[in-house]
Amino acid sequence: MPTWLRKLVRECVAVSVPVVTITPVLAAFRAYAEVEKQQWLAQGLWFMAASYSLTFVIDSIYIVEVLAFGGIALAYATSPRTLTARHRIVAAVLSWVLFLYPLQQLVLPTFRRLTVQNEKDWLPFLTDGSIFSVVRDHIGDYAFLISISVPQSLMAMTALWGIVGWLTWRWRCAHPLAGARLASRTLELRRWALVPTLVLLPSILLLGFDAPKPPEKAPNIVFIICDTLRADHLGMYGYETRETSPHLDDLATESVVYQNAVSTAPWTTPSVASMLTSRYPRRLGYGQHPAYLAPKEVTVAEVLRNRGYRTHAITSNTFAGRSVGFDAGFEWMDFSLAAGQMDVTSGDLTDHAIAWLDENGDQPFFLYLHYFDPHFAYVMHPEFKFDYVYDGPMRDQESHTEFTLSMPSLTQADVDWVTAAYDSEIAYTDQYIGQLLDHLRAKGLYDNTLIVFVGDHGEAFNDRGDHYIGHARTVWQELLHVPLIVKMPGGDGAGTNVLTRVSTMDIAPTILAAAGASFPESEPIDGKPLSTAPMDRLLISETRRDANLRAAFQGHWKLIVDRDKKTSALYDLEADPGEKHDVSAEHRDIADKLEVSVDVWENSLGHHNSAAAPFSADAIQRLKGLGYWQ
Repeated sequence: MPTWLRKLVRECVAVSVPVVTITPVLAAFRAYAEVEKQQWLAQGLWFMAASYSLTFVIDSIYIVEVLAFGGIALAYATSPRTLTARHRIVAAVLSWVLFLYPLQQLVLPTFRRLTVQNEKDWLPFLTDGSIFSVVRDHIGDYAFLISISVPQSLMAMTALWGIVGWLTWRWRCAHPLAGARLASRTLELRRWALVPTLVLLPSILLLGFDAPKPPEKAPNIVFIICDTLRADHLGMYGYETRETSPHLDDLATESVVYQNAVSTAPWTTPSVASMLTSRYPRRLGYGQHPAYLAPKEVTVAEVLRNRGYRTHAITSNTFAGRSVGFDAGFEWMDFSLAAGQMDVTSGDLTDHAIAWLDENGDQPFFLYLHYFDPHFAYVMHPEFKFDYVYDGPMRDQESHTEFTLSMPSLTQADVDWVTAAYDSEIAYTDQYIGQLLDHLRAKGLYDNTLIVFVGDHGEAFNDRGDHYIGHARTVWQELLHVPLIVKMPGGDGAGTNVLTRVSTMDIAPTILAAAGASFPESEPIDGKPLSTAPMDRLLISETRRDANLRAAFQGHWKLIVDRDKKTSALYDLEADPGEKHDVSAEHRDIADKLEVSVDVWENSLGHHNSAAAPFSADAIQRLKGLGYWQ
């Protein structure tokens, strides 16, 4: 081994002593603070607490160690002493490689966000299968999120490394005595300094490796949410205008189809939060704007991960991911496709899901997928035009502002085109969900997998003659009635149509029941497993977005309460599914009973709002573009 390389290795080993002595202690304090914040121990999720602590401590040691080694290599590369060009280049490249990972963790987006698309072409030595991938799958939770494109990220990191190298070179040239010495000076440590590490690491390792195991033959779980998908535009719910959902229709024949599922809210963030926690959005603190899911809330992913499941999420909705706390319990939430309303992402999302299944499908898993394409802006996909002919002013992917301004002047032909484009988006998404299902079958995973497919809310298309196209600000059925399809492991109940009205907040306890688990008793939930949902249960949906509305369901009755206008209206959904006739005068006793029920419900859950998520100015602009912020 060359003398210079031997010196470099010796210094790296020496520097490891303070790193493994000081870093674990500091990381353990940071991990403990996070465990307390999340209240995992108080909720009985001990494995979540232990695995997080173990991962955080080991990852912290790794990052600091690599950063130290990179610094030593950089010191050699910039040494004013006489070095051969080959030695200097080798040291420089080594420092670049070592600095790249920790700097990306601390300064730029998470490593997964960079690698999941095309960064592998740039950095083949950091792809799956390498030692880096083990850390990469866990470390992203602790990184800062600063949006920057993939090629720019690599250039930015190289530029940053170059600046650090140039400053180091200038400093060393100005201090020749420092340059004459070795690249670094090792701290003199006493043997007792290692005691904290010797006590801390083994205890964390013992806890971490004593992981729970899912029950024998535990089912895999695939939870698919399709954004902005109303039930009555799918074949299994009687839609005949266009063939929008052939693959989902096939899935329905092997599943239990809930014909009367309603969302807890007519917009994404509270609706999905409710699905993940089985709690009403009001109980979670949701009001007019998206809020951050409080760390104390227990999600279905946390319970499953605590039970030994692999948990992974892929979302293409910017505001149904880490920015609002929905990554709780997931080993990783792939956020790389959440680019905004103008992007088309169903194909890439399915590709990411298939890639993850190929790597992790050999053990029980919970895979959460959030498809976004049926959401505005609407695209008429060439392969799904349904021979539709239109020569009006509407075009693909108009901005939300332009579209909103044009709504009052839309003709029926314009509305028909928008509706056809919406159907095209559904059909486009359906084909990629079909590819995912085919892959599950090809890998032999389909039969033992619980598959839940649901819409988070619907979409209005001038259904009330009010020229309104969109969602969030009303509680009519076109926004609340969503598809809910549940394929049980082994095909139990295949082909069953359930007429009982259920809520999307019933999904999480249904998933946990299939996995032999349940929410902690200390955290009351509002949902019920779908198989035990009472027929005449009171269900509530609400919105406080540009309105203050409640919808109360019981049996075939629906009461809409407008808190701002202090009015209410009663509808018989069995006789009048389109909600055209207010029958509160004819059934005053039922209307009064439901009004009292709404009052009791509100008082029992309170009127509080949680703190809004700390969105940046850019995020708020994107929220406005989606119609989620006024």
